Amino acid sequence: MKISVEDLSSVKKKVVVEIPSEEVQKEIETAYKVFQNKANIQGFRKGKVPRQILEQHYGDHIKGEVTTKLIEDSYPNAVKEKGLKVTARPEIENISDIKQGQVFAYTAVIEVRPDVKVEGYKAIEIKKQDVSVSDNEIDEAVNILKERHANFKDMEGDEAAKDGNLVIIDFSGAVDDKPIKNGKADNYSLVLGSGSLLKEFEHGIVGMKKDEEKSINVKFPEDYMNKELAGKEGVFKVVLKGLKEKILPDLNDEFAKDMGCESLTQLKEKVKSDILKNKERDEKERLRNEIVKELIKKNVFETPKSLVEHYTQYLIGHAVDRFKKGMIAKDEIGLSPEQLKDRYAKTAEELVRRDIIIDAIAKEEGLNISDNEMDAKIKEIAEKTKEPITAFKAQMEKEGSLEYLKEGLLEDKVFDLIISSANNKK
Repeated sequence: MKISVEDLSSVKKKVVVEIPSEEVQKEIETAYKVFQNKANIQGFRKGKVPRQILEQHYGDHIKGEVTTKLIEDSYPNAVKEKGLKVTARPEIENISDIKQGQVFAYTAVIEVRPDVKVEGYKAIEIKKQDVSVSDNEIDEAVNILKERHANFKDMEGDEAAKDGNLVIIDFSGAVDDKPIKNGKADNYSLVLGSGSLLKEFEHGIVGMKKDEEKSINVKFPEDYMNKELAGKEGVFKVVLKGLKEKILPDLNDEFAKDMGCESLTQLKEKVKSDILKNKERDEKERLRNEIVKELIKKNVFETPKSLVEHYTQYLIGHAVDRFKKGMIAKDEIGLSPEQLKDRYAKTAEELVRRDIIIDAIAKEEGLNISDNEMDAKIKEIAEKTKEPITAFKAQMEKEGSLEYLKEGLLEDKVFDLIISSANNKK
């Protein structure tokens, strides 16, 4: 097989493939044998149809099948032999006719990842920030733990509801005297001040007493997720059926033991360690983003349109998933698919540049991930998820996620190398 590559640009190549006449003839003969065994032509027994008759009835079809097979078999080998990192399906053109005793040729126009030499990553200047944990942060985190493990006790007497109380209510809402779809509930539990429901709704319950009925007026926000209610005024009829007071646990060794620690001191040390890990993770991510931003600015290169389009569709897919779950950013509300595409195209371009830069640095520095490193990471994840290691690895192989894990580990190595040699900006 003869292969030649012509550069159309740094990301677009023309690959011309020529297959020797001997291979072409072999495929033609194989195709005719297959058709001879299954051809059903009146006057001839199966397997005994003369070649000339087969050519009359199936010649064009057989040529089509041979053409397809020759391209499908040769194309992957051609790009592999030339070391081309293809980013999309090829455009096949200039396909020659299938003829006995003649070479078969075709052209594949492809997009590839560019071969980039990254400048400026050694001794790069970045602003490193010290990471520490204050006593106030520890106290706040411990108080959050207390809140999460609070109990609620029925309130006696004629007390009025206030923020922090748990109320049990029946309610039904209406807009323009028409019931709101899914706007009715019985025995609904709500902690006042939690922000679980509309602020006006929760505030309207404050001051109510057990068995009291009340109508509460609300104004739905302009960016409310239910577009049919956005910006409209509604009325909710509410009955307060139960009222409970929040009882926080005492902050002592017993509470610490409930949290899985031996003492309050140990609990605070664990809380401090967890906060520190989160801060270090956030700082690491901030540094990575700063590095990528700087390297993208310093290294200008062409990106494959197909790869940018792939990333754009990936980002749009995630946005759609968020929409379905009600996780809608204010600036995404009401955007059409085309507007979403425009919004994410720039981010997609930056992600493609980021990946190409990381791959290029890894190649330049000879970085790779060994089998031992992969096994150690798989073991770490399996232990965290309490999964048997062998079964967990088999599942990852089945899902095709081992390659993503490997890419993530390689990316960690690249950034660790850059950060270790970086100069701290003053």
